[in-house]
Amino acid sequence: MAAQVMVETPDQETLQVLIVDDHSLLAEIIVSSFSAMPGLTIDSVALAADGLSKIDKNGPYDAILLDYDLPDAKGLSALTTFIERNNGRVAIFSGVAGVSIIQQALRLGASGYIPKTTTLSSLKNAIHMIADGDIYLPAEYIRNIEKCEAHPYGLTQREQLVLNLLGEGMQNKEICRALDMELAVAKLSIRGICNKMSVTNRTQAAILAKTSGLI
Repeated sequence: MAAQVMVETPDQETLQVLIVDDHSLLAEIIVSSFSAMPGLTIDSVALAADGLSKIDKNGPYDAILLDYDLPDAKGLSALTTFIERNNGRVAIFSGVAGVSIIQQALRLGASGYIPKTTTLSSLKNAIHMIADGDIYLPAEYIRNIEKCEAHPYGLTQREQLVLNLLGEGMQNKEICRALDMELAVAKLSIRGICNKMSVTNRTQAAILAKTSGLI
């Protein structure tokens, strides 16, 4: 799926924006909605490979919204490549990424996190912040960070990342692909999570993490 809309005004600089998301309906809604807003050119593609081709063809974008889970790029596997190819200004655009995944994305150089539930007015503000070189984070994310920092379980950074993916229902092999780790390491991390949270299995750990606000 590929779509484009351009709206310009003589007195306003037009920002070039790329959405990389395989949820075609959502992308089409954003493109259609922004067609009435001046100053933005929106490109939309469904695959990471197509997004990289767009950068090669058109040059760096002012802002890129990169879905966390694409058919040809799971988890954060494509983030670093997009950041390098676009000279930065790439934000995670997702409805499933938890606190630990967002923290990892920020450490890799992401320009922030935009939930797919963001209103159009907030989305426009986020795009402008990213284009200006700032980092956009929603208030909800800040509140979740505060909850995690106060959490008593004492999980390591790796365990927090694994726990977030458990909360998304990922199996061990999927966790390994998303975090680029060995299967034995993933199993060891899950065992450590269960021990520290005093639960007997991964399902209980995910439920407890969700109800306590950890993910």
